[in-house]
Amino acid sequence: MRKLFCLLISAFSCIGLSAQSDGYEPTTTWPYRYADFKDGAVMTREGTLMTSGVSMFNLNLANGRVHYVQDNVIMEADMSRIYSARIGTDVFINIGGRMYLVLNESDQGLVVALEAPDIDQMSRTDIGFGISSATASKTTTSLELLGIGNSYDGIYLTGQTYTQARIEKGKGDPLPIRQTLYLVVDGFRIDADKKSVTRYPGVDAAAAKDFFKSHKIKWSKPESLAQVVDFVYGQLHQGDEPNN
Repeated sequence: MRKLFCLLISAFSCIGLSAQSDGYEPTTTWPYRYADFKDGAVMTREGTLMTSGVSMFNLNLANGRVHYVQDNVIMEADMSRIYSARIGTDVFINIGGRMYLVLNESDQGLVVALEAPDIDQMSRTDIGFGISSATASKTTTSLELLGIGNSYDGIYLTGQTYTQARIEKGKGDPLPIRQTLYLVVDGFRIDADKKSVTRYPGVDAAAAKDFFKSHKIKWSKPESLAQVVDFVYGQLHQGDEPNN
């Protein structure tokens, strides 16, 4: 995994890994991770950079997909072709059709975060679209309730001009975002919590508990979770022949 990801990083000019920290908050009319589209690049699953001349990208947090600007029109990238992306100084990897922010890497995998609308928080307040908190609390499992599904194309903004989208960006309701951490080992996503790792197929529960205790794992810290990635990989590959 490290070799593969280092190849990704080198292709993206040795960028750093970071998280959003500029105080910007997305809205329902601008459901993006960044306050504006940024310089970036996209790598395909074949390992080649997409070089169509497009260089301005953003991440739509409503559906986890990459958007870009072409001829002043907001377009959505073909997620079936994308392996990873760089937007500004952040790197994302495609897992199941959604882009996950890479927070850290280990020798054998990644620590990533899914950033998506926080339905629980929305259900506790008046969330706009004419939907009260009482109504929202009855159905918190579907983004469609909040207009963040296929029934409300406006949240996606695709096909709209970049100019018009920027005019409308401040007119929407706040879109609270929740960040959930995961481990990626052998290409599979694992919830970054003690219970999920301990019960993961191929992991010895007793050995896992001893590891967590001896290494003082902090489940909210990406650098600590990178150690868990290596542990899980070691558990899954016990007895493997070493690579020459």
